[in-house]
Amino acid sequence: MAGLLTEPPWLGQETGHSHPGLLRGYEDFSEWAGHYKLKLKREAALEQWSRRRIEQLLLLSLCGDVIPASS
Repeated sequence: MAGLLTEPPWLGQETGHSHPGLLRGYEDFSEWAGHYKLKLKREAALEQWSRRRIEQLLLLSLCGDVIPASS
């Protein structure tokens, strides 16, 4: 079964320009874009978690509940 990114058989016949590697490039780019989008979501989640944790530690330190690490 042909996928959405499969080159149609008539493309090379009608245009005279068949680029079988071109659609593979689209597949590669699509895969990369998905990974990049996931990376951005993970970075945003880490940033949000880090900000919350810093706020928690700051509040605890103001209350005197944080024990500093010994050297």
